[in-house]
Amino acid sequence: MRRVRMARAPFCTDPRLSWLVATLSGDHTEDAPYAALSHCWGAYEPLCKTTRGTIADRKTRIPWSLLPKTFQDAIEFIRRLGLRYLWIDTICIIQDDTEDWLRESTRMHSVYKNAFLTIAAASSRDSRDGLFSRTPGPFKIATLAKGSSWYNLLARPYYNHMFSGTRRETIPTETPLLGRGWVFQERLLSPRVLYFTNMELVWECRRAANCECLKFRTDVTTSSAAKHQFRLEQCVPTSTTLSMVSVSDWSSGWSYRPFTDDWIDIWHTIVGEYSQLKLTKESDRLPALSGVAQEIAIRRSDEKYLAGLWSGSLKKDLMWYTHRGVESMFPASI
Repeated sequence: MRRVRMARAPFCTDPRLSWLVATLSGDHTEDAPYAALSHCWGAYEPLCKTTRGTIADRKTRIPWSLLPKTFQDAIEFIRRLGLRYLWIDTICIIQDDTEDWLRESTRMHSVYKNAFLTIAAASSRDSRDGLFSRTPGPFKIATLAKGSSWYNLLARPYYNHMFSGTRRETIPTETPLLGRGWVFQERLLSPRVLYFTNMELVWECRRAANCECLKFRTDVTTSSAAKHQFRLEQCVPTSTTLSMVSVSDWSSGWSYRPFTDDWIDIWHTIVGEYSQLKLTKESDRLPALSGVAQEIAIRRSDEKYLAGLWSGSLKKDLMWYTHRGVESMFPASI
């Protein structure tokens, strides 16, 4: 698996850049811990993207000036964590090589499942926006208590963010990344995700989810709400809880759907959530969910995956419907 590797550049006078020489490394780094970046491409084509014509240069050096702000911020962040490797699809997949793209897209489940941390640029519309926001931190309020003693009270607002039950149609505006289809399996398969939003950081892992303002907080072992959410561990034990906050949860708070141990019901819920998200290319509809399907197939060897359906439950798989009204149930063409 290709990764972006950082090393020291001893002859650079800039203290920040003196640490960095970015190169595209090969499979010899397979056991090294790494982070993965989840980001929106948008309409912007980063100058640092890898093509058949630039891959040789990428293996030698990636100039800092070619990296857009989100990539630079992600590199600075993982450096502070002590990591030296970062997976970025723009750089680690040859963008104008269909064969390479098809091969690497089938490895997505491995990329995110094995990442030490997934960094999600949740509020960035494209890679130029960066990770870090400039929102004010906690502020001090002086209060006079009984007995004329002074105390400092630290306070911060509750944010109307992606985990607070806002209407679904507002979510892509606030956190456009979470409205993208490819990102769905990245969330599900990553053991840890740190979301950088315009308002705060949000943490999501296999045990809990939390945010800086504490408005959204849950522990999957103790939260009464968490007991009602669907989980992927039944069919993919090594994956993250699926998902700490689903698309439905974003729009209406917690969805109190019956808890089920039936893995095919879990799959149907996955497909239902995924189907609400956007893809730039309709041809990505199956590839963008293939990572989750691969993880299920590994543990369900008696089942055969059939382009979104499963051999042992075809009848149930085909019993789907839309919420768009009677007219949409009878399309003029297929």
